[in-house]
Amino acid sequence: MIGSGAVVHNLKEAGKRFFNGNMTPYGWDIEFDQWIKQQLDKGDIQSIVNYEKNKLGLMAAPTPDNYMPLIYSLALKDENESIENTFEEVLPAFSNRGFRIS
Repeated sequence: MIGSGAVVHNLKEAGKRFFNGNMTPYGWDIEFDQWIKQQLDKGDIQSIVNYEKNKLGLMAAPTPDNYMPLIYSLALKDENESIENTFEEVLPAFSNRGFRIS
């Protein structure tokens, strides 16, 4: 299965920089994406599901539509499988993260 979405996807904030040609992340976008990476590395799926409890959760993902594929993909993980981060990209208020479950 391939899940497609964006971990960080605050389109309102992304547009403020994208439309001006500024591709510098804000900082909070990097912080939240790294928090997700840490949770993946620890296997703490419950924290990822409850992302809105993170201080940056609702800023990073104000609507769940692009965030949910992350959760759907993790729901397929068996107890004995591990998660390997394979791709990461952070843009202003937007991030992509790829991982493999094996």
